[in-house]
Amino acid sequence: MIGKLKKGSSFGGCIRYVTGKDEAKIIVSDGVLLGTNAEIT
Repeated sequence: MIGKLKKGSSFGGCIRYVTGKDEAKIIVSDGVLLGTNAEIT
């Protein structure tokens, strides 16, 4: 994935954008509880 630099207003919106892709995979999550988007945020 090639990221675009743009200013957002919320971290939750960023998480929804990244995990909303069909082929999205989280490679490393050191210290982050994985589950729903709300749990990640």
